[in-house]
Amino acid sequence: MRLAFVAAISFAVEKSVTLTTLCERFVSAPAGESIMQAAARAADFVEAALPEFTEAVTESLRRPKLLAADGIGDLGAALTAFRSASTRVPHETQRIIALAEERLSASLPSAVRELWEFLGEASRARWVRGVLTHTLIDPRQLVTPPLWASDARLCCVADEDSASDTRERFADDYEEWFAEADSRQRVTDHADLAARQPGALVMLDPKLRDSLISVAYWHDTDWFVVYDLRGDGAESPVFSNHDDDGGLSEYIARDVRAWFSLEVSQAIRAVAEQE
Repeated sequence: MRLAFVAAISFAVEKSVTLTTLCERFVSAPAGESIMQAAARAADFVEAALPEFTEAVTESLRRPKLLAADGIGDLGAALTAFRSASTRVPHETQRIIALAEERLSASLPSAVRELWEFLGEASRARWVRGVLTHTLIDPRQLVTPPLWASDARLCCVADEDSASDTRERFADDYEEWFAEADSRQRVTDHADLAARQPGALVMLDPKLRDSLISVAYWHDTDWFVVYDLRGDGAESPVFSNHDDDGGLSEYIARDVRAWFSLEVSQAIRAVAEQE
């Protein structure tokens, strides 16, 4: 009896280590990883993990979503559809991107365009929406804001029944908080940002709020690009801002590709945590 118990414990530990090792194989993003390559990395991991760790994988990927449509019911079918999806950018996606650039009065950062072109294909969008922890914003939600936010460029996330303007995080009381903040935390231009590394907590100049491009959200947290902070080495800098952080924003990544890679890595780690 004791030997059987010890054997069962040893098997469980061995299996857990194997899943952890498997995660370690896929969790690190190669330098310069594209949006498509990151999504494929998630697919490669799931395919490698499913045979031995079906329960852990399915339990993780079926965690509650803010949007029911983001859930994946049949992993095998979703993977097959993702692998066989067309790489052509649909005409409707091209139209939405043109509208977005019209609202921005400028060309989109290349990494933002890459993300939105990727999401324009339904099977690819369904795959990453099902895998990632946070909710990706469809650019269609940004190009037709309600009348009360008609001056929002690309930061008012509008659905059929609701809308949320990310600029509100940097208005009213925030302006006072920024004025009182330590000068070492303030970020006003690209030179300020260049002096900081991803992971830094900063106070963004409220004057930057009209240049936000929303990319994702999860409950009380928004992720966004600050277009006016772009520059050498930071083509589309991504930040997050949470309701309870006293106005502080976290500098997440220098561009949307790097941020998306981090999101995929986080999703892979989440599978290991199920074991």
